[in-house]
Amino acid sequence: MYIIFICLEDPFCKDLPIYTFTSRCKEDSSVAFENGTIDIVRNAAGDPSMTNTGIASLLQYVESDKANGSDSLTTRLSQAVRDAHEDEERVNNMNMLDWDIRDARAAAAKEGRAEGCAEGTGNEQDRGSSLIAAMERDGLGPQEILEVLKDPAKREELHGKYGIAA
Repeated sequence: MYIIFICLEDPFCKDLPIYTFTSRCKEDSSVAFENGTIDIVRNAAGDPSMTNTGIASLLQYVESDKANGSDSLTTRLSQAVRDAHEDEERVNNMNMLDWDIRDARAAAAKEGRAEGCAEGTGNEQDRGSSLIAAMERDGLGPQEILEVLKDPAKREELHGKYGIAA
């Protein structure tokens, strides 16, 4: 199984266009955990000469929103994005989802403020925003984030997973 992240900025500051990770034991890096999972981080800001032209074109498209006319993948992707933007129903659905996420963020912030006031601390105020940011970094989409924000038990579980203190 491959897990692929595409980043606009270099998360590791090494100017590589790709970072590939496999599971290794923290205590002894010579011990590999062969579970078949490979994490790949694509860095749109990396040196494009260090990868093949197809990947370089894709990363350039992600970074600049401009398709390389000689690359069929980015040309098709660019056309699909244009088509999606012209689909009024799809645009309306995305706008509604965006509003749902904003409402959920506001509710999470309000809940955090209320809990923080009840406990006499300001830490709760930022828990909702910190959780959303962590989930976005983990690649969760807006719909998944919204579902988590609606479920208090799931929120608490993820606060623990991401190390967001109470």
